[in-house]
Amino acid sequence: LVLTAGTGGTLVHAALIVQQGSLSLNKNTQARVRLISSLSGAPSVSANLTGTSIASGLTLASGTNQIGTLGPIKATGIKLTDSQALALSGLVHVGSSGTIDIATTAGGVTQATGGTVVAGTFTSGTSIASGLTLASTANQIGTLGPVKATGIKLADSQGLTLAGAIDVGTGNLDLSTSSGSIVQAAGASIKAGTLLSSG
Repeated sequence: LVLTAGTGGTLVHAALIVQQGSLSLNKNTQARVRLISSLSGAPSVSANLTGTSIASGLTLASGTNQIGTLGPIKATGIKLTDSQALALSGLVHVGSSGTIDIATTAGGVTQATGGTVVAGTFTSGTSIASGLTLASTANQIGTLGPVKATGIKLADSQGLTLAGAIDVGTGNLDLSTSSGSIVQAAGASIKAGTLLSSG
């Protein structure tokens, strides 16, 4: 099954709900995408994803997805697996109780200039193949982790809790907040070559 909006095309008022071997389009968001689905296994998405609002969660869990940019987008939660580097653009918003779970099999996760992440938890269910950089001081992230990457640079505008295993190997873990403290949850662990706060 192949659904395409064409080069630079736009599918208007459609939410993406990805299931095993199928793709459903419901109302409430805009997506400029080329969508590719297979009858065997999870479908993949190849495009930039942007939307105004998704009524519930966004789940794109195929390891063959090729998504260059995510956002701006609002949902109750986001779970995304990508086979390349991913940039978060504009406002990526899941609310103070929502979770953003991003994994890449190649490349890192970065935040475009002027972008903002609003999430109760930012995590990576498997790992990020390179670095994780969320450097906007406007970010509102309550909890980081568990997450594995080659390095992490995260700026936050509120208190931040580190949960689960935070693993950057011999890389840098660079954390800063403009308000509030950074605390480690019970049972959490940190593996890093250097822990710093560059502001």
